[in-house]
Amino acid sequence: MDISKQKFFVGTGCSYGRIIDSLHNFINQKDALKHNNIDLDNEISFDGSDKIVFINASGPSQGSDYQSDSIIYVISRLLELGATTTNIYCVVEWSEIGRISFNIPTGVDINTDFMNWKKWGGDTVQGIYEYNSETPNQIGGITQGFADSTDLTLYLKDKIDVYSDQIGQCHSKLGNTCYISTGTWDYNKKINEPMFEIMCDEYEKAALKLPHEFFVRRYVDNIVKLQTFLKKWNIKYDFCQIYSQFSGWYEFEDGAKRQFHIHDDNKWYNSPLFKKRFPNNKSKDVSEIYPNIKPVYNLIDWDNFWFHKDKTGVFPKGGIDEYCIDTFGESSYGNAITDIIKNIKYPLEVPTTGVTGHPGILYYFFLTNNVIKNCDFFNINEEMLKKVRKLQEIDSVSDEMSETLLFKSEKFTQRQFNNQVSDMEVEKFIQNNVQNI
Repeated sequence: MDISKQKFFVGTGCSYGRIIDSLHNFINQKDALKHNNIDLDNEISFDGSDKIVFINASGPSQGSDYQSDSIIYVISRLLELGATTTNIYCVVEWSEIGRISFNIPTGVDINTDFMNWKKWGGDTVQGIYEYNSETPNQIGGITQGFADSTDLTLYLKDKIDVYSDQIGQCHSKLGNTCYISTGTWDYNKKINEPMFEIMCDEYEKAALKLPHEFFVRRYVDNIVKLQTFLKKWNIKYDFCQIYSQFSGWYEFEDGAKRQFHIHDDNKWYNSPLFKKRFPNNKSKDVSEIYPNIKPVYNLIDWDNFWFHKDKTGVFPKGGIDEYCIDTFGESSYGNAITDIIKNIKYPLEVPTTGVTGHPGILYYFFLTNNVIKNCDFFNINEEMLKKVRKLQEIDSVSDEMSETLLFKSEKFTQRQFNNQVSDMEVEKFIQNNVQNI
């Protein structure tokens, strides 16, 4: 198959690596959007080239080792198959500094087949999707959409080997190389594989003993390694982060050094702990804390890094979490409303909330154009973004859980925090709205 003229949009991350997922998930909200007078059969959601292939190689709980290697692996395979470098764009949603993905080198006799590896696991893990900008539909309109079983996507799925672990779902595999994210596996699911268990135990012991500077250096090294690869092949790219990794650093009174983890407190921006550590809204950059990393740290091309400067001023190099909290508040975290209505189960599933979860998938939809500035063949239609943003604004001030069935209200979120939401209320909401989606 000749793919020399094919456009490719390649991404990776951890479970926060959802930019690509947000695009086809938006199309999956078709019924809820139509309920709000947005008809995707007759409206433009995306601008750019036709028949783009989107490849998401994200791996839940994986760190920068995997993120760097997954992009290098996928793009190298595309080039081997005949892709042209000018037709490839890359976006990376870098994970946390503290996560490390040890790999099992080929040649080490440790069998991981018991994990029941699933190739291109699909939505929320990994996937390959072909975007079509003009598909005629039954009502005579033009539908934009994504398909994962075309001749091209099936060809690529066969030729590029990216796997997710179906046992613990926090391990990944590129080709024959497994990536083990320390501290994420369930020891009860090792299926009595003694060599694998010994390896995991030793990896975790090593991770606990390693100084924090080791993780910082490895993180920066992986970013520069991937940046060098992409620049060598003249491939356009953009980087961002799960949350601020480079700013927000401080030193304890005992000399310990640590980045302020926004998961310390759901209301971190109003936290006394936050104000105590940064009384003047001034934090240290990671290169001030660890000056020995500067020679490599200074090699990072900041022009290709998207950051959100948060409202507190503490995080000039903020990431996805700072953006969501500043722009949309705490209600931007949790399950999609439509998923809960469509997949009603008992006991009832209440939309989760709090920064310790993940941003809702539609908030990545709002974020995407901010991040992918260097992609010259695709972006989300700005008029569509304005329409959907108005729906989010309606929900944000609603007294109900959701009026549009797309976003959660701030008042409902605060009631959740105070344990004031009953199963009866959730069930009534679902029953009243099931016919709308």
